[in-house]
Amino acid sequence: LARHGWSLGGACGPRAGRVLARSPAASAVRGVARSRLRRRSRPYAEAEKASSDFRSALSIAELDEREVRYLPPLDAAVAAAEPEPGRQLLPCFPMSAESYVPETHQATKIFEPRYVQMYDDIIMSGSRRFVVPHMAIEEGTGYVRLSEVGVVFFLDALREVSQESGGAVKYVGSHKVVGRVRLRRVVNPRSLIDRSSYLVVEVEDLQDTDLDWDYAIEEERLMAAVRQVGAFHAQEGGESQVHVPMEVFERQSARRGAGFWSLVELWKALMSFRIFQRIMRHSDFVFKRVSAHLKPGVEISFEALPPKLQQEVASLQIQLEREVEPMQAALRRYVQLIVQSDQHGERLWLMQTIVDDHLRFLSARRALANAFDE
Repeated sequence: LARHGWSLGGACGPRAGRVLARSPAASAVRGVARSRLRRRSRPYAEAEKASSDFRSALSIAELDEREVRYLPPLDAAVAAAEPEPGRQLLPCFPMSAESYVPETHQATKIFEPRYVQMYDDIIMSGSRRFVVPHMAIEEGTGYVRLSEVGVVFFLDALREVSQESGGAVKYVGSHKVVGRVRLRRVVNPRSLIDRSSYLVVEVEDLQDTDLDWDYAIEEERLMAAVRQVGAFHAQEGGESQVHVPMEVFERQSARRGAGFWSLVELWKALMSFRIFQRIMRHSDFVFKRVSAHLKPGVEISFEALPPKLQQEVASLQIQLEREVEPMQAALRRYVQLIVQSDQHGERLWLMQTIVDDHLRFLSARRALANAFDE
């Protein structure tokens, strides 16, 4: 947030700073935008025809019909297989809480023995790389599936923190997300279940199939919508408790590569803060409801609250989960849809749909605010 020039206000201040500590570095955007060479331009009519599938942004409902691609469910009964000759093998660290994008910096805290071993192995081998796919658990069956496309983490620095954490955490790692790969096969699926070791997967590099296409028209259309979002947020510091200067949006880029991925990461931060606001409003409301039963310096358990208040608080918690969980799932899903695409044009089209939907949300919120003011 500080690198972006954001400032937090209101009751969210320090807590919001912790939640949104990871945000993209805008300086990379400017450097790439200056240095990246223009691809071969197409005549306007040809561009209109060739990218017509990406020209009309979908509604969010139509976007929701698109599927994130996953490998078949992992089968614990399948023993480890010999890797195919010539295949690229990478250690695998699946994560379910978040989907990541290239050209960003990420941190991990390592405490499980199998992943401690993974970090030791990638340092000893000198590769310093592993793949992070999204992990989904099927409802009802409990089957675990890994996304077909994952991102590659490159380990920049590793710090042992066993003494500082009292043994709770072994390593803290700093990484750069350096690219994307397509997962072909899990070599040792049983390891995910019995936790005897970390997963190893066969992968191939994911390359764009439209490198010769110039999407200047689509990129400018997307950036026009992004600047509209910026105008809303630059004016709503008091209402949303986060002030995002307009220049943060103006220096973004939708160009292929680091510029586009930085834009996606910025959007992730905005959406994460929207979710965080909802959680904080819930927390503040619950605190007001139970504050009458609190005494300075005296801890009180949930069970010590009046039964009627316990029921109300439990009901509010269920309501919050029903509101927040779909928002978090949608954020992960949209990011993964963008990450798995092998066409810059399609990624622009997906992002355009998402930004347009957010603009409708902001416009509706402003209209309601104005109505109540009147």
